[in-house]
Amino acid sequence: LLEASVGASDNSDSSSRLMCIIETKLASTLASSECVEYGICLVDSVLGHVTTGQFTDDSQRTRLRTLVSTHLPQEVVLEKCVDGVGHSQETLGVIRLLAPRASQEILRAEDIRSGECTRKALLQSDYFGEKGVATMPSAIQNLVETEAEESGKELALRAMGGALLMLKRSLIDHEILSQGNFSTYVPMDMSVDVKSVPDKAEAPTESASGDKYMVLDAVTLANLELLVTSFEKSEKGSLWHFMNKTRTPFGRRLMKDWLCRPLCDVAAIRRRRGAVTELMGEFSGAVDASKKVLRNVGDLERLLARVHSNGSKKRATEHPDSRAIMYEMTTYNARKIKEFGEILKGFEVVLAAAALFQEQTAQCTLLDAVINKFPSAELRKVLHHFRSQFDEKQAIRDGQIKPKSGMNPEYDEAVNQVTEQTNALDDYLREMKRQTGMNDLKYWGNNKDRFQIEVPIHKSANVPHDWSSKSQKKTHRRYWTPKIVKMLALLTAAEEKKAAAQLDTMRAIFHTFDSHKNLWNRALACMATL
Repeated sequence: LLEASVGASDNSDSSSRLMCIIETKLASTLASSECVEYGICLVDSVLGHVTTGQFTDDSQRTRLRTLVSTHLPQEVVLEKCVDGVGHSQETLGVIRLLAPRASQEILRAEDIRSGECTRKALLQSDYFGEKGVATMPSAIQNLVETEAEESGKELALRAMGGALLMLKRSLIDHEILSQGNFSTYVPMDMSVDVKSVPDKAEAPTESASGDKYMVLDAVTLANLELLVTSFEKSEKGSLWHFMNKTRTPFGRRLMKDWLCRPLCDVAAIRRRRGAVTELMGEFSGAVDASKKVLRNVGDLERLLARVHSNGSKKRATEHPDSRAIMYEMTTYNARKIKEFGEILKGFEVVLAAAALFQEQTAQCTLLDAVINKFPSAELRKVLHHFRSQFDEKQAIRDGQIKPKSGMNPEYDEAVNQVTEQTNALDDYLREMKRQTGMNDLKYWGNNKDRFQIEVPIHKSANVPHDWSSKSQKKTHRRYWTPKIVKMLALLTAAEEKKAAAQLDTMRAIFHTFDSHKNLWNRALACMATL
């Protein structure tokens, strides 16, 4: 319901992050510096992105420090320490030092599900459509495909269980997990499994590999002042502040990720440098024009997550929101429609910006791949379809979407029923005029008291005996007849059916729009890279 959470800049992304950390001590050996193992689950509640992972760490908590530095959370969930089992003072120290403003939630061990219980809960849930592994995102499939203890992912599953508990308490578990936006976290200094770690940060033609990126741990990020300055803890004066010239929120997130993971593969560096060189040369006109076009693009990633939530059938029928009486429902609905209009406009702007680059042929293979992979034709077709579905200005003004004929069969049927009952009431009034000989009869009233037959006071003695008096004034008396009562009941039922179908039309449009999320994500990935 909060408008501010959509308009916020990328600088406030941490305000939506929940991080659950589960740890266990390892048996110390002289041959290894690793002394602790972590399971983590990171949830971005605004973007609807969930990251899980499990890794070992040294006594300095180097990998954990890097994780917290690059994914600053607002809320941290830890397991209560009892008899040396649970979170350690070293872990608590990392949180207090690197995320001092983050609130902390300490859960008892019995409140956090075991890895196997979390695995079974995910398998039996309806978050991903039909129950079972087949419909799950690959990152979750890798997590639950074998029993927790055998897979070596017990801690990751327990962290997932802790995060799931917090999401359920907030009643947002289904709308976040059902987006299917999952990834596996692997520390920067560990080898990366390309199949299990979707690499959103790279251009469409670049794949992840274990030795591709330079490892910048938390100490390096702090000492080089890459993201914030050492003294003021402010972005102003940092390398990130100096380099951030991006025009879109999704481009800004990608740029920050590139900054924290510099390329160290010579071929990849040369490809990216070649793309930049060409953009500064032959494509300089397109670059300048696109900067102006993209200046006012909203945060489409956040808005897409909102549309997913607004289009959820489960939320519309089972969430407490569906039982709440919203006294400003028209205002809330108007805001949803306005946000939907912003998405359509935003993707039209992105489409226009991509067209500027497609007017020329790129010589650099990387730049050529990014431009050619932008789904222009498909995007234009789908956007046109949704633009033609309803009148946006009328919908914002009325706080509801009025479906066009043929768009919603249930709505069309209800409209026909309302028209039939209204015409029947008009015919009935004409019949009463003929039977009583009173040509000055007319309907009066509104809402539940509609269709009272208004009779001049000096003629009221001539009304049939089965008419029941409802109200009167000095000059007229008003009556209902048994037939009017029956017809009004039918009209009211048809109007309620029409209103329900109209309300569900908005949700259905949002749901259909969300079903094209792969198209929206492809377009955003290409434009973010540009």
